[in-house]
Amino acid sequence: MRADQDTTMVAGDRLDLRYTVTDEATGAVVDLTGATSIQWKASKEITRTDGTVTFSSTPVVSKATGSGIVTTPLSGLVIVSLLAADTKDLTPGDYHSELEITLFNASGPYTVAQGTLTILKGLIR
Repeated sequence: MRADQDTTMVAGDRLDLRYTVTDEATGAVVDLTGATSIQWKASKEITRTDGTVTFSSTPVVSKATGSGIVTTPLSGLVIVSLLAADTKDLTPGDYHSELEITLFNASGPYTVAQGTLTILKGLIR
């Protein structure tokens, strides 16, 4: 069920991130009907002096079902909507993002996607 998604956007723009959740073993779409938790978070990436990259434990953007996340359960589709207000004050740079799902039978949580959200400075604001 894991996918990587790297995305670039301009600070203050609106963007819908689309994820299709599939079973790693079979490739079949996962039915999300009754999922008890779906959440997406992003936090600032930090480059250490030794060159390794980590990220802050404090998210700068958080989304959850009913608050910026909608699903089409039978097709395994998760849409995370980033609004202009979510990113307009973010410092340009790289942010670590993750999508996590807990299924209806309390199975999980599963981190189904990770990636880098690159925020660019916008000219028009």
